[in-house]
Amino acid sequence: DRVDTLDFNCSDKIYYSKLYPLPGDVVNLKVCADGYPTALACDTMPLGVEIIEGAKEESITIDEDGNSNVDYAFSINKSEGQDNYYEFFIVKQSWHKRDSTYWVSFFADDVIIDPLILSSNSNEFNFCTYLFNDFAIDKGLYTVNMKMNKFLVNSGEYKFPLLRDTPERCEAIVLRTVSQAYYKYRNSWVKHVYFQNNHEKVEDIIYLPLVGEPQEMYSNVKNGYGVFVAYNQDYVVVN
Repeated sequence: DRVDTLDFNCSDKIYYSKLYPLPGDVVNLKVCADGYPTALACDTMPLGVEIIEGAKEESITIDEDGNSNVDYAFSINKSEGQDNYYEFFIVKQSWHKRDSTYWVSFFADDVIIDPLILSSNSNEFNFCTYLFNDFAIDKGLYTVNMKMNKFLVNSGEYKFPLLRDTPERCEAIVLRTVSQAYYKYRNSWVKHVYFQNNHEKVEDIIYLPLVGEPQEMYSNVKNGYGVFVAYNQDYVVVN
């Protein structure tokens, strides 16, 4: 029952709201522009699941070049009767004082993936992050275990930090409790990107086996393009 008109920041080119949704809140968005039909979207802010404990250790296993793998683990506590969707990733973030930007690097070169993530059947086309749900486990504590190589798979420069209130340089395990719309969008987006390969032009040669029928992007916007989704983020710094 709260209504706000978004303010446009010219320097950031972003619309801001003075209202912050709480877990469980239903958020409706309406966008009006002369000459266009009114665009409508809706999503629910998910209840956040916190990381109980997280850790990073040098592994006893090595890769083919003799470099040690890295073992990551984090624990979550599932509430009774509450099934959740998640996005999990491992990042390094550093602040560049010279141009006041944040450099974020993703680690997703997996050696062994946790069974809960594998059972979710949503990571055939993993790209930087892992999508999963907790439908397969009962209430209580569960520990996600991942074995990774030390290779970066993607990185980028951002004006705003992905992780707030952290040291200037840090590595972190990040867990997002996401809405169903977020989950569907991320799944469709990755497949959409990979299936843009075709026999005339292959964007990346390693994805040649993934050439397939075009994948339509998921959208929950009526009378418009894009997506309107919510997530609740927690993280633990591991070095």
